[in-house]
Amino acid sequence: MTSNRYTCSSALGILVGCVAPFWALACSAESSPQSTNEATTETTSTSGATTTTGTPTVGGMGTSGPTGSSATSAASTSGASSVSTTSSNTSSTSGAAGVGGSGGVGTTNAGNDTTGTTAGGGGSGGTGGTGPVGTGDPDPSPGCGMMDPTDCLPCMSNDRPYYVDMPNDYDPNHPYPVIFRYHPLGGTAEGARNMYLGPNDFEAIYVSPEGSDNGFPNQGGADEQMTRDIMTDIEARLCVDRARYYATGFSYGGSMSYTAACNMSDKFRAVAAMAGATVSGARCANEEPERPVAVLGIHGEEDTVLPITLAEPIIGAMLEKNGCSGDAPQSSDIIDPECVKMTSARDAGSYQGCMDGYPVIWCPIPGYPHNIPMWSRGAIAKFFALF
Repeated sequence: MTSNRYTCSSALGILVGCVAPFWALACSAESSPQSTNEATTETTSTSGATTTTGTPTVGGMGTSGPTGSSATSAASTSGASSVSTTSSNTSSTSGAAGVGGSGGVGTTNAGNDTTGTTAGGGGSGGTGGTGPVGTGDPDPSPGCGMMDPTDCLPCMSNDRPYYVDMPNDYDPNHPYPVIFRYHPLGGTAEGARNMYLGPNDFEAIYVSPEGSDNGFPNQGGADEQMTRDIMTDIEARLCVDRARYYATGFSYGGSMSYTAACNMSDKFRAVAAMAGATVSGARCANEEPERPVAVLGIHGEEDTVLPITLAEPIIGAMLEKNGCSGDAPQSSDIIDPECVKMTSARDAGSYQGCMDGYPVIWCPIPGYPHNIPMWSRGAIAKFFALF
């Protein structure tokens, strides 16, 4: 079935690429063919490190993966009397403080010339707890129950367009996960709609935002703020599961996906980054993320545009945050057998000992350049279906 989608701008977007240009899509409900174009040149730098320039090639789109079924996520709970609680709501950082217990009731002594004891003092309040994003019941947004999901045309955020592709047979009373699809350098929000997985691969609401300055440099946190503003917008109009925000992308889009995990862990549940690095301001290599986030990282070992060494510190930081052990990772059916360590500093596979529900899966690809693997579409859908 053709997916329902509403378009947030009528501006033409062109991806200059190695195979064929993206064409602009009309500002109406429509079906779009797959496209495999990428940016022609990307310049990168790392917080004062040497600038590296390269030329990305173009990865073809893989075959569609199985449709994932969304899991559920527990809502945040407040503390009970004299008991510390743990928050599991993505929109909350910590659980509410416990409420003090009631005072004890006095008793009366039946003996001569004596009276009952005084009432006992109230119990002290419990301390508010903190915890990771929940994995229980969904956290429905205020937009659940609204019948018209297309009432925002044109959709704009921070003077930039963003596009939303709706699930097939959208149910306004069902909370859906949301997947942010970030485009590479030279790409467009329209182009991202066809570059990655979509409603036929995994049932979710898909958001494709336009990056700042032709990509996602995130100067002054501009792209982070746009992401948060879009969340506020769609939560008011659509039935969103606020406990299940995901992010994916390639190159600058992969870098912004890592930034979602590192800098916006209060919102994002899982990310799948392809050829990403720190160029979008991901801070977790130097600053511990607020919460754990499930991570799938895919990177060619021969990438000369964004070398794999720029991604490895992020993976290391998430391994630590997610409580993973230093033991050798196990093989994973999420990633392709071509994921094998040759020159990467980290072994390929799913790392052991991670917190339940917060895996870290790393895929270095020997001899592979700056490109999108053919099999990644299905793998990312399968990864998001875990949560």
